[in-house]
Formats: sequence, structure tokens, C-alpha cells
Amino acid sequence: MLQKNNGSVLIITLIIFSLVSTICFMCTSLVYSNIKISSLEIKNLKLKEDSLSAIEVIYSNMLEEVENAIDSTENSDEFINYFKYDNCRSFILKSKDISKSDLDKVLVELTNKTPFGEINKLEFDLKTIATRGSYKKDILVKIRIDNPWSKVNLIQDEEKEDLNVYDLITIYNYEEL
Repeated sequence: MLQKNNGSVLIITLIIFSLVSTICFMCTSLVYSNIKISSLEIKNLKLKEDSLSAIEVIYSNMLEEVENAIDSTENSDEFINYFKYDNCRSFILKSKDISKSDLDKVLVELTNKTPFGEINKLEFDLKTIATRGSYKKDILVKIRIDNPWSKVNLIQDEEKEDLNVYDLITIYNYEEL
């Protein structure tokens, strides 16, 4: 009677062992796939952080250029002409300059989208492309620069000093592409 039970106990032990090992392999593969997913999320966050950092650098460059424009212009037409005709290319190049930062793998595209004849505001599209290895992240934002002289007809010198440049530049329509 003991000889008949030895075979069935061995078979049941093997079946239980194979079930336990299958469950262990499934758990291991599930953990491995979760690690891969979380590492992709971390890479995505780092790329997004790089793109947003580039946008912040460009914003500060634009603030500096708008301050220069306010200091060198006296009325609404001069302000718009400062950006549209005279210094449009140099404004874009100076604003796009992120070489002073550590963002060497971020490409910046800044295009002027101001309609012809617009005197109240300037509009730009800013696209940043951050890359790390084979991964990339594109972010598109729109930037509006309000004309400080379009709101008031005549601005005095003391009011010119009180202008808040931060209120003139607006970043809106954030899009991840």
C-alpha cells in the first residue's frame, strides 16, 4: 500500500512546485514591467523638466529684451517697430539663446506669429524639443508681449519707471506634443 502512495505524492509535489514556481515567475515579470514603466515615467519627467527650464530661460531673456525696448522707445509705434522691423531677428536670436545654461540637449524654435498691422501685442510660438538618447519631448507654448503704450495714450517718465515688465509678457496655451 505504501508503494502506491509514493508515486502520487511525488506527482502532487511536482504539480504544487510547478504552480508555485509559475506564480513566482509571473510576479517577477510583473515587477520587471513595473520597473520599466516607472523608468519611462522618470525619463518623461526629466525631459519635461528640461523643456520647461528652457522656457524659463527664454522668458527671462525676453524680459531683458522688453526692458531694453521700453528704455529705447517713446511711443506705441516705436515699440512695435522695435520688434517687428529693426530688431526682429536679433530679438529672436537673443531670446532663444540658452547657451549659458546646462541645457545642451534642448532645441528651441521661436517664431513670430504677430499679424501684420497689429499694434497692441506681439505673438510668438515657442517650441522646445528635449532629447535624451532615443527619447524626446516636445512642448509648444504661445507667448504674448503686450504693448505698454497701447493702454495709455501718454505716458510720463515716472510712470515709465513704474511699468512692471512681468505683466507685459504672458505665456499661455501649454501643449505637450
